[in-house]
Amino acid sequence: MKKSERSYKSLSFVKEVVDAYEEIAALRMRNVKNEVVNNRLYLDSLRDVFYKVKSSYKRELRLYESKKDLSSYARRTNGKTAIVLLSANTGLYGEIIPQTFEKFAENAMRSKADIVIVGRVGALYFERLKTKKTYKYFDLPDVIKDQNLTEGLFEYLSRYDAIIVHHGRYENILNQEPVSSSISGDALRDRVVGEGAEEGLNLKNASDEKIAERKEKSNTLVTSRRRKLPETRYLFEPSLLEVVKYFEFSILELLFNQAIQESNLSKYASRMIGLNASSDRIQKKLGSLHNSLMFEKHRAESKKQLNKLSAVYGRVR
Repeated sequence: MKKSERSYKSLSFVKEVVDAYEEIAALRMRNVKNEVVNNRLYLDSLRDVFYKVKSSYKRELRLYESKKDLSSYARRTNGKTAIVLLSANTGLYGEIIPQTFEKFAENAMRSKADIVIVGRVGALYFERLKTKKTYKYFDLPDVIKDQNLTEGLFEYLSRYDAIIVHHGRYENILNQEPVSSSISGDALRDRVVGEGAEEGLNLKNASDEKIAERKEKSNTLVTSRRRKLPETRYLFEPSLLEVVKYFEFSILELLFNQAIQESNLSKYASRMIGLNASSDRIQKKLGSLHNSLMFEKHRAESKKQLNKLSAVYGRVR
């Protein structure tokens, strides 16, 4: 019985720790949720404008025999593409980190782009692949209190012509989706199901209910897909060069910070749901232990009563 009591006390302490972590995750999620979700529509529109500005700039470059005047205003890049993974430094973030890494690894393994990994968990996953591909690693705290911490990472990424960021995206409290976002004005976002490519392979064998469920989810879940737009010419004020200069620096950084906040929000929500499920399992285990303890106590009491009755019966005889 003493062993059961120790197990019960130990498990009760674990549940208190889990509940505390869950409360912290919920608090952090609430702190960033409104800002991130409210900014999405604006930043998605801004991403579209960035694409149009950059496309117009490239078209103007092709028209000029001398590119000196135009290119002097643009961000100097190495002409390469960077694929970035925003992971985490610690665990207990549920399934969103491994799901995001799976999408990232699939893209990185078939691409010749440079690989950038943010967070120790992502680096650990990548090392397990035992691939010959190399990567650039950056350490970034899970809780960013000082925006200056991202300056080194952004300065490194800004040298690339195209930047694709893989991160988690908060859809609702129960659903976080791995997505990839272009932050360098090279692609527009197309709204499709995060799992659509995989689910679409099995549509022939899927039930009507499954197909209907997929169509309903496709209205809410988001991932990134490249698509070409019809070429349209625009007038830029004060000039195309000034607009490009602003987008290539200020807007690029803004979109990158939004990707980091999106990643953090999805991690907090995923952690909260995971810890809540763990807390429920611990509670069930505590209930089972409690019943075992009560049974052992009742059995011990019954044994004492039987011993007393035996002693009384012996004296009577």
